[in-house]
Amino acid sequence: MKKIVVIGIFLIISSVAVHAEIMYVTDSFEITLRSGQGTDHKIKKMLRSGLAVEVLKHGKDWTLIKTPDGSEGWVLTRFIQSEKTGVILFDELTGKYNRVLVQLASLKDENNRLKTENRKLGSGLASTKEMLAGVSKSYETLKVESADFLKLKEKYRKSTTSLEEVTEKADKMQKANIQKYIIAGLCGAGVLLFGFIIGFSTKSQRRRSSLL
Repeated sequence: MKKIVVIGIFLIISSVAVHAEIMYVTDSFEITLRSGQGTDHKIKKMLRSGLAVEVLKHGKDWTLIKTPDGSEGWVLTRFIQSEKTGVILFDELTGKYNRVLVQLASLKDENNRLKTENRKLGSGLASTKEMLAGVSKSYETLKVESADFLKLKEKYRKSTTSLEEVTEKADKMQKANIQKYIIAGLCGAGVLLFGFIIGFSTKSQRRRSSLL
């Protein structure tokens, strides 16, 4: 029987702990945590505004609560509320505001960094455009010069061909002239030799005639 009673008490305590409601001390002033229901009971401690407490037992005038440090006692019901107090909300909003400020500063830094990179990219783009214009101009000049070069190359080829033909003709004419000179020389030498032979024969005949 005792075991059943102990188990029942344990279940009741567990049920109360599981379903405990969280409320907040109002932000008007500090309130007293008393040992009993009434102002004639001993003050156990003062509770600051905005403190979150666990409600153990609701009452019309007095409510049994448990503080975060484990202290239990009674407080006036009208001095606690289920909504977060202005102090808590202010602290939360202040925290959010500070986080927003940090994020804003980070965004400003990122924005400045992006602006700097954008300026660099703009400068690089301008340099690239200028370089591209120079390359395009060089390309156009190269096209014109290449066309002139091809024309000059063709003229050179034709001139070389003509020179080779003229040289070949000159060589042939030179060879032909040399042959003519050789033939003329041979003819002249033959004529001289023939005259010499005739002269020598005539002299020989005269000598024979005189001897007779």
